[in-house]
Amino acid sequence: MLGLAGGLLLAPVLKAAPCPEADLETLWRASKVAQHRAPEPAEVARSQALFEREFASVALPTAQEWAEAGFTLLSGCADGHHLRVLRDAQDAGQGFYVFNPTPRRNVVIQAPHRDSDLRSGEIALRLFVEGGLRAGAWNTVHRRGPERQSLDTDLAHVQRSHFQALTAALAREAPEARLLQLHGYAQQRRRSAAGRASQLILSAGRREVSAAAADLHACLVRRFGTQALLYPTQVQELGGTTNAQSRLLQAQGHGGFLHLELSRPLREELVESPPRRRHLLECLDG
Repeated sequence: MLGLAGGLLLAPVLKAAPCPEADLETLWRASKVAQHRAPEPAEVARSQALFEREFASVALPTAQEWAEAGFTLLSGCADGHHLRVLRDAQDAGQGFYVFNPTPRRNVVIQAPHRDSDLRSGEIALRLFVEGGLRAGAWNTVHRRGPERQSLDTDLAHVQRSHFQALTAALAREAPEARLLQLHGYAQQRRRSAAGRASQLILSAGRREVSAAAADLHACLVRRFGTQALLYPTQVQELGGTTNAQSRLLQAQGHGGFLHLELSRPLREELVESPPRRRHLLECLDG
């Protein structure tokens, strides 16, 4: 199982001291933009190299280096912990990224559809903070473009993006980390009876069950009940098999991708209920 052992040496749980930096949630909420520009290949290559250094925690990139890559490096704070926050300097829909210098869990969380998959971005933010996760990534422009004009801006499927660069950096510098990607769905729109009755659908983003997905699913059933379904053995939809991040990690031999689809009622519950979020975080512990 891909877990914590043998990977990142995680920091002990310490009582957080106050920090003067900007509140993470404030920065996150301000990161949504109304325009988009696709990055050039050279820009993506540059951000990947910097993301690799963020994951390696060696010779961390300077604010100047990030500025040259098109991002503003900010000092953020959440629950008293200092964070490295990256915001698109040109507000061009390049994403919002956070690194935790003292993580407690070797998990990276992504929410590529924070606006169309309602509440998924907020859930990811709360899990990142409360779980002491290693890094987080969010979209900053709608998956169909700023004006919903069906542009190629879906970060879960675009091959060339800074979101994908972070994933590639994870594969290279964090081989033991798990990548949890959150999505949302409407039960009434599902094609199958199993999908319509489900509360959540977990997959490895491929047509086989990975060890990481099987372990997480077993815990999710204990915590959330039998409406927690596993793709493709219990349900044959929403498996994330065309997901760009999953395909990249598979090509790199990384088995830690977890694609978690959440029903609307469960998303609302997770936003409002710290105990339910704690249940999900406990499941990530393996």
